[in-house]
Amino acid sequence: MVQWDMRESAACPRCGEEEDSRHVWTCHAPDARWMRMQHIIKLDTWLEEQQTQPELRKELINGLRAWSVGTVRRTFYRTPNNIRQALEWQDSIGWTNLLEGCVDEGWTEAQALYYRAIGSHRSGLRWTVAVIKKLWDVAWDLWEQRNGFLHQAEYQETLHNAENLNSEIRFQLRQGSSNLPRRMQYLFEGDPGELLHTSIRHRQQWLRSVQAAWMMANERQAAQDQSMAASRQLMRAWLDGNQADST
Repeated sequence: MVQWDMRESAACPRCGEEEDSRHVWTCHAPDARWMRMQHIIKLDTWLEEQQTQPELRKELINGLRAWSVGTVRRTFYRTPNNIRQALEWQDSIGWTNLLEGCVDEGWTEAQALYYRAIGSHRSGLRWTVAVIKKLWDVAWDLWEQRNGFLHQAEYQETLHNAENLNSEIRFQLRQGSSNLPRRMQYLFEGDPGELLHTSIRHRQQWLRSVQAAWMMANERQAAQDQSMAASRQLMRAWLDGNQADST
């Protein structure tokens, strides 16, 4: 945008550093770190559902976590050699490339071997394609978040309203997630203090998601209670009938 004379500065709207295309995925502003970590947590669950080779899944998530916070990736000592080689190649080109769809063939081969070992007819290549698409979704969400920061004037609120928002978030954090549906518990992963320092827009989205999760949990509990009440009523009628027969 600066090169096209459409903006005066190339500063990142989230952290203020000089921005290029790669910085969009590696920005270390609180909102950016938080969103990346949430996506990594959800990706881990998705990989498990796809029957990803356990060491491969662990190393992929470990590498993305290290990339997300800017630390050096460490390999688990039980990781097979073929996966270690794929990791080293990914290190050499960078993990940002992984988000953009540049995946080593070693990932595909390791996953194909695992599918054969467990008797699955799934394809390692299709698994790789699905992973790339999933990572593109992550990249798109990070891009959308960056744009939201750039155009966030409409989301600015007074300090009073922001404090009310934080108070409600603290209440929800104290409530915890143990009674929520499993697929929604990722919302409570990460550092709560970091969540409270993200943008107002991000906190509003988080709070709406948690409130929707509680509504789902309450509806499920109400349905269970209703079913239990009906079962008790049937049992009572059956017992009353048996008592009448015995007399």
